Amino acid sequence: MAPLIRSTPHRAATAAIWILAAGVFVATRAAIVQIPLERDEGEYAYIAQRLLAGETPYLDQFNQKPPGVFAFYAAAMALGGSTVAALHVLLAIVTGLTAVMTGLCLARLGHARGAPWAALAMTVMSASPRLLGPSANTEHFANLGVSALALACVQFRLRGGRPALIVAGGAAAAACLCKQVALLPVCAILALMLGTGGRARADEGRARAGESAVEFRTRLTQLSALGWTMLGAAVIVTPVIVFFVARGAWSAFVDAVLLHNLDYIRRNSWSEAALALGRAAGRQWPCLAPAGILAVPAVLSGRKDESGATRIAAMWLAAAGVAAAISFNFYDHYSIFLLPPLSMLAGLGVARVTSATRNQAGLRVGAALGAVLALAVAPAYADRSFWRAASAEDRARILYGQNLVVEGRRIGEYLRRESAAGDRVLILGSEPQILYYAGLRSATRYTIMYPLFGPYADAGRRQGEVIASIESAPPDWILDVQVWSSRTPHAGRSLDLERKVGALVLDERRYRLVGVAIPREREQRYDLRFGEELSLLGDRAVRAASGGVLIYRRVASVQGGGKRVESDGESGLSGDE
Repeated sequence: MAPLIRSTPHRAATAAIWILAAGVFVATRAAIVQIPLERDEGEYAYIAQRLLAGETPYLDQFNQKPPGVFAFYAAAMALGGSTVAALHVLLAIVTGLTAVMTGLCLARLGHARGAPWAALAMTVMSASPRLLGPSANTEHFANLGVSALALACVQFRLRGGRPALIVAGGAAAAACLCKQVALLPVCAILALMLGTGGRARADEGRARAGESAVEFRTRLTQLSALGWTMLGAAVIVTPVIVFFVARGAWSAFVDAVLLHNLDYIRRNSWSEAALALGRAAGRQWPCLAPAGILAVPAVLSGRKDESGATRIAAMWLAAAGVAAAISFNFYDHYSIFLLPPLSMLAGLGVARVTSATRNQAGLRVGAALGAVLALAVAPAYADRSFWRAASAEDRARILYGQNLVVEGRRIGEYLRRESAAGDRVLILGSEPQILYYAGLRSATRYTIMYPLFGPYADAGRRQGEVIASIESAPPDWILDVQVWSSRTPHAGRSLDLERKVGALVLDERRYRLVGVAIPREREQRYDLRFGEELSLLGDRAVRAASGGVLIYRRVASVQGGGKRVESDGESGLSGDE
């Protein structure tokens, strides 16, 4: 194995790139820490909020993601408060650790010159708006676990020892508890790292002993390593299983995390997948292409890499690609799975190029500057409108378009001000960030409506569950979200829930319109109208809010000092803006 860094100039150059990566990290994370939550972040934040209040995920809130991300969010809220900044500081810590571990994997394998380049690539790409990097999605948390697994496996390969295997198993389990498909890169890394070590020891042994005896010892060693790895995984997984079984939520967990996801990955055809992949590639190439191009020298010279780093990164990248593609959806944030191994290959590629010019200082400096331009400057320039935006809200509009991200926070704050203790909210749409900002409970366990309106065989059953909930306990607030992306309604869906909610809000004896969000498509925003501003619209309010949001409140007398709409028709509501 090559020495880590051979000379003082090389140490200085390596240190300079690490410092550059740290500076880019601080600058990019400071710019995104206050961006409002989008709907995926909103559902994780709401579930974490309710978890801290004593409720049980899946039993009280349906969600198809494993529980790891809820634990991360709950920890951030417990330590930093229930704020957007606390959640995005958590995201910064997770992506920062992932970038460092990506670099350390290379350094431990004898490629210290490539390590800071890998960290720089990871730092830039993981914050890219083209991958929805500023959003604290599950892929970021899964990458943390997979990167920790890779580093632990490298440690085991170099030094051996059971602790490294136990850590590897725990990291693997943590990754899968954040995203189910993380199982694919987890298995690839474990098979490659443990299997390669076994084969190498067998090759050495065959020169000294009979082949069958060596093969037996090799298999025994691999089984022992696998056993210790499984022990580490059990340390993480067992308490999770015990928690949900004890809470009576195991069947709800299986239904959401396993069974519904099997339906989810079968919903798109090959032709739809091809179109989705093409659209994703068109959006994402300015972010991914520079690292991909710099990875080429590493791949071409991979056979000369005795450390195995190139092979590890390539296998990891292939498995991550399958994980990102398995649902045939190709949502932008799915590509975040590719970033650690792609960053490793890019770091190896830069190290290869700069090493080839080691006797020509001018060429070496030029190659390094070119790598900085490719990995850091070019992606930032491609997204210059995002990074130059004057505020976090402006960045949110660029990032999420006309979704209820900025206005969702304002609607939630309005509900928080005007609601009474114990009020419950039905959102006919997928905007759980509103519940999080409002600090109110959902009237149903479905805070994301896609399972109810999508092409799923059990969608009608799930709608019936919601209808039963609102009939037994009528919600205090109803938000009719008519934004298409909030429902993505399937043409053959059941209309029972929409008809039920429509009948409720049309009954003026039970519900009264108290607010609207009027879409302004050109500006990619919504105008909010409450109280007197709403009354000025008169009968035009519902028509004006078509494609936006209609906010209804249940008519009731004031009970126990709480604020409610009076039954004589006086709303007593004040404007929000």
